[in-house]
Amino acid sequence: MLEKLFLSGNVISQFMQVLPISLLAAVVFVYVRRCSRKRRFSSVNKEREAVLAVFVCYLTGLLSLVWPPNNFWTYIWLYLFNGYPGTTIGPLFKLEYSLIPSIVRYWRGELTGGSWVRFMAVGNVLMFIPLGFLLPLLDRRVQAKNMVFVFFSCSLLIEIIQPVLGRSFDVDDLIYNTIGAALGFALFTLFRMLCPKTVAGCRDPGE
Repeated sequence: MLEKLFLSGNVISQFMQVLPISLLAAVVFVYVRRCSRKRRFSSVNKEREAVLAVFVCYLTGLLSLVWPPNNFWTYIWLYLFNGYPGTTIGPLFKLEYSLIPSIVRYWRGELTGGSWVRFMAVGNVLMFIPLGFLLPLLDRRVQAKNMVFVFFSCSLLIEIIQPVLGRSFDVDDLIYNTIGAALGFALFTLFRMLCPKTVAGCRDPGE
């Protein structure tokens, strides 16, 4: 049952494959932060520490999904479950670039619609909503006037590195990721209006 959950090849299994490493990263982060505070005898901002741990968990999961070469996590989990990989990783350095937005390719008749295209669009939007919510919650420097630049830059960094790791640079991902992060920022703005004290508690007074 557990093996099927991790290796079925659907979206849930991809999420499950990176969930353990994401949770481990959060646990290590919490432990390191606690040891650091003990050495400095500093006070604890529990709200901020909790959000930081969630952010580390999310960021680790995000990068674990978008940066490793194709089949990387499937290779790892097949080996853990069965004692042999059963697949291959990569290849690296594919250096594939898709620089024309899908809407232009539709207009030219070079691309037809499909459930997979719509699914990837929705997935790329949803994937960046937590970033748009958590980043301004932790850092007051992320504001409405610069949020598009910040989120676009985060997505651009991911896309630039992907071709080296056997993935592809896709301008659609830049667009959908930025839209998703902007939606997350809109949710943060609403949350700040409803719970200003909570937002203030999640931010470092020294910022």
